[in-house]
Amino acid sequence: MAGTTYELEGVCTHIGEELVFSEGRFKKKEFVVTVTTNHNAKVYEDPVVLEAQNDGLYQISSLAEGNKIKVLFVIQGREGKDKFVGRYFNTLKAIKVDVLEATTTQQRAANTAQADTKQAVASYVSEQPAPAPQAAPNLGSDPDDLPF
Repeated sequence: MAGTTYELEGVCTHIGEELVFSEGRFKKKEFVVTVTTNHNAKVYEDPVVLEAQNDGLYQISSLAEGNKIKVLFVIQGREGKDKFVGRYFNTLKAIKVDVLEATTTQQRAANTAQADTKQAVASYVSEQPAPAPQAAPNLGSDPDDLPF
């Protein structure tokens, strides 16, 4: 694995299925890391596809969509074979994956439900007219007109 290593941080937004080739001798699993960048006061989200291969699959076994992660990877290039001769392909091969902030599906669902509830309550409250002020009850002549 000669070459330069690169690093990126972002949010895991997709995890593909494990693919098996060559009678089980080669396995890979792709995952997408969405990287957010700011340029000229605009925010851009760039989805980057990486893959874990063979012995590196264990590094993404506990990865969940929504996790903020840091990935150390290498770029592998190759020329196509057969009908793809003359075409070139690249793979971003993950060699180390660190979860920086775990977000489970249940936590994301709870956060979404909580935000939806807050928004619904705020919308309902803003649509309701303010209650009219009520007159103070008449206590009669005795200011200490308590029932006990």
